[in-house]
Amino acid sequence: MAVNTMAGRSFARRDQLLKIQSHIQKLWEEEKIFEATARSAPLDPADKLAREMEQYGNPPLFPLEEDFTDEIEESKIEEGNLVTPDKFKSKRSKATAKSRREKFHGKMRKLKGMGKIVKDMRYTIYSPLDGQPCADHDRASGEGVQPQDYVLIKMEVIPPFPLKFKMLEGRNIFLAVATLRPEIMSTLNLAYQKVSRVPEKATCLLELSGLDLIGLRLKSPLSFNPVIYALPMLTILPDKGTGILTSVPSDSPDDYMALKDLKSKEGLRSKFGVKDEWVLSFDIIPIINIPDFGDKSAEKVCHDLKIKSQKDKEKLVEAKRLTYLKGFTDGRMLVGDECVVALTDQWYITYGEEWKKKAEDCLSNMKLYSEETRHGFEHTLSWLNQWACSRSFGLGTQLPWDEQFLVESLSDSIFYMAYYTIDHLLQDGNMYGSVSSSITPEKMADEVWNYIFVGGQSPTSDIPSSILNQMKQEFEYWYPFDLHVSGKDLIQNHLTFCIYNHTALVPSHYWPRGFRCNGHIMLNSEKMSKSTGNFRTLRQAIEEFSTDATRFSLADAGDAMDDANFVFETANAAILRLANEISWIEEVLAADSSLRARPPSTYADHAFDKEINIAVHLIEQNYNDYMFRNALKIGFYDLQAARDEYRISCGVCLEIPLKKDGFVVNVDWPSAASPDLTLQRANKYLQDSIILMRKLLQKQLSGSKKKECLMVLQRNFDRQNGSFKSEKEILEELKESSLGNDMNMKQIQKLCMSFIKFKMDDALHVSVHALDLKLPFDEIEVLQENLDLIRRQLGLEHVEILSASDESACRKAGPFINLLIQNPPSPKNPVSIFLSKVQFSQIAGSSSLTV
Repeated sequence: MAVNTMAGRSFARRDQLLKIQSHIQKLWEEEKIFEATARSAPLDPADKLAREMEQYGNPPLFPLEEDFTDEIEESKIEEGNLVTPDKFKSKRSKATAKSRREKFHGKMRKLKGMGKIVKDMRYTIYSPLDGQPCADHDRASGEGVQPQDYVLIKMEVIPPFPLKFKMLEGRNIFLAVATLRPEIMSTLNLAYQKVSRVPEKATCLLELSGLDLIGLRLKSPLSFNPVIYALPMLTILPDKGTGILTSVPSDSPDDYMALKDLKSKEGLRSKFGVKDEWVLSFDIIPIINIPDFGDKSAEKVCHDLKIKSQKDKEKLVEAKRLTYLKGFTDGRMLVGDECVVALTDQWYITYGEEWKKKAEDCLSNMKLYSEETRHGFEHTLSWLNQWACSRSFGLGTQLPWDEQFLVESLSDSIFYMAYYTIDHLLQDGNMYGSVSSSITPEKMADEVWNYIFVGGQSPTSDIPSSILNQMKQEFEYWYPFDLHVSGKDLIQNHLTFCIYNHTALVPSHYWPRGFRCNGHIMLNSEKMSKSTGNFRTLRQAIEEFSTDATRFSLADAGDAMDDANFVFETANAAILRLANEISWIEEVLAADSSLRARPPSTYADHAFDKEINIAVHLIEQNYNDYMFRNALKIGFYDLQAARDEYRISCGVCLEIPLKKDGFVVNVDWPSAASPDLTLQRANKYLQDSIILMRKLLQKQLSGSKKKECLMVLQRNFDRQNGSFKSEKEILEELKESSLGNDMNMKQIQKLCMSFIKFKMDDALHVSVHALDLKLPFDEIEVLQENLDLIRRQLGLEHVEILSASDESACRKAGPFINLLIQNPPSPKNPVSIFLSKVQFSQIAGSSSLTV
């Protein structure tokens, strides 16, 4: 039976927010608050001039008009493609498919005409199951992974062969050893790289286990040893490469510890059937000399890190970190025969090369909001080169010049920002495209796109010139985009592609101006996962918490590139805070007549006014930097605290203009006077002083209360038997004492009982003197007798011991008398006041007149 975990909870506050939300959304829709066109908000001529001066300088340096209307010759379909044309089958008619190509792929034709899309044999990540390249967004995991170059070393098996190899007698047998490092060293991969007898199929000669290979006599190229042996190693991954590696114990910590284990552990050799002569006679052969590590770097680093065996995985990772990079940059390495992943005949975009300079220029002028984001783009530009832009089937539209291929998704979604500026005109005002339009896809020829986006000549078209001009106006009004918000995982593909394609397709004054990249999102500090149930859509969150509370929790989740954390507790707390805020607003509106009229007149008025000014400036700064957590803290929590402090300080508060017509989303950001930080500091001093005074008052009051408690304990302590009366009897006497006149039973228990229990325990287990109101010795006498010791130990010229109960003695404290008032001496806690010679002589002179 399902259990309703939400039973018993009240949703009244949440439902109140949802009701307000629904009402406001209806008003927004009626007034079309979030709809805008270039016609509804014409550019002011002064704004247009300022924008042109920003783009072209003053005096202006306009770019040369480029010819964007060059005809692009259709390429012939090349033969020898990896995938046959019938892989892709569309249910749409040829006419429909062609019209869609006309609508969407003027961009692809333009790039091809510029020579930036070419077709060739290239290595790529490939899916044998699908029979086509597997692009980033086609993968469940491993996004961003590129083909990895391996080096294969052919090691010849030396006869006589073991029994299981007898069927291969008379043939040349090699073990193919894969490595990422040429000096140290997958058959399925190789099958897709044109090196197997049957393309895309590995030929099986013999089925063997890893144990069958142990002890094989091998001949390795460029090896000092004429014969080496296949040996077991515990850290090899059988599904990585060929599952066979060369061992270089001089430079690989893993290899060194594996050899050391086999040499030193007879039980390990016995377990795998390793003979002594296969191991014990082999010494480490130096290959690379690495500064600080010598020519046996693996041996040294394993010794330094005190690695005991090849199972010390964490230490071995650190050992490789210390030696591999330094060996690569400063050492000398052998060279092997290179081999890579899957060789396919496909279309790809030639990122990099001379195109890279334009992309770098664009990036240098963009606002990215964090150095981490900028470094991510710079790194991507440093390695991004050829990118496969086609595939054989799946979602997507066909290449207009090679219909057996579709445009790969990441290459198909990099210029849609421009399309969004005019899509409402192409779809008769319907953003979902569910309404038929007079502008059919086939009417959107390349000349039309060139006219709208890049200032091409007015096209000959069936589209009315008024609509063409309107589309051009819309694009020029909204472009370039100032901000595009996206995930950090798309820096390495989609967002960098966006930069590249804009620099190729449109003039520089339409290039992107800013990206704001964020991390992924967690839910209640755990990864979002449908399988575990830890999952919410945005719509579900709004229904569960309301739009405003969801915004609160999203803003509080985090702003940087780290993963954000949406917490239900934060959203629920926001519901309560917002409900309380609504109640406060209603109270203020109801009491409007009793509030003081503006302008500010009291100190509290001015202090609160300055807090608002400071908040306005700081919030605007954080909004401009897209730091929503800080904006929320300052604009809601801190300002709310300042308001509550003002309500306590002002007595009768100023009226707050809460009633205004219109929509707050249409109101400009408030203007504020320059922040008065001096007044802010003065107000902080005032509030801190009040807090300090309150603490001192509580301390003074608690001091008298403790004295009364000790007197009660003394009366209820049997010194002969060393025991107290019951706590109940002691509590009753406290009620009858002077404390009972000032406090109720709950206050007595809260303020006194913990102190009483502490003193009772101290008297029973340490000493009965814990109940004494004063020390059993004369403090002044003890200190007077040791004046010389105190003076020498502290390095003072003169020391006096005075009684705080003597008024004339207290006057000797001069301007420091507040120290005695704020922190009066108590048994075992004398107060020290230190004076300079000048201060001492001044106080002594004045006090001599009054003593």
